[in-house]
Amino acid sequence: MKKVLIVNGNPDTNRQNFDEYCEELRQRMQVQGNEVKLITLREKKIADCIGCYACWLKTPGICALKDEQEEVLRGYLWADCIVLASPTIMGFVSALIKKANDRMLPLVHPFLKMNNDRMTHYPRYDKEYALGLLLDGGERFDEAIEIIKKVYSKARFIKTMQSPVEEVAYEIDNI
Repeated sequence: MKKVLIVNGNPDTNRQNFDEYCEELRQRMQVQGNEVKLITLREKKIADCIGCYACWLKTPGICALKDEQEEVLRGYLWADCIVLASPTIMGFVSALIKKANDRMLPLVHPFLKMNNDRMTHYPRYDKEYALGLLLDGGERFDEAIEIIKKVYSKARFIKTMQSPVEEVAYEIDNI
């Protein structure tokens, strides 16, 4: 059994098929015996990171901004697998996903190390998780996926919502 966190970064309430896909994936993963949480970011009050670095210097591991990002941070620490679900907007993941990602600094130390030819932060907690991306098309979708692959190179899988839910669930189960 895995603990799976699905982070729905769809900003558009009129894009029902996106939300339905995320819910169907959640249900499918539960039926397969996994514990699953679904967080819909547009329903959360999450402020932009202000770059104060209090989470590194003043109150290590704790963000100075008190909002619903704490639920997302706890979800990351809880999960074995995190699926970032996002429509592609202007060639990238949604601003909701980007904003939530920017607020992940409390999970890492300010110190850097070389890892597979990339500089990465030392993790603050002894917790590893697999990351996957679930994307829905937009203009120039193929180009957008290539850019997103480079930014999210640690992702264990990148799937599109054109994939059947069963296929995405299989990817998650086999991480």
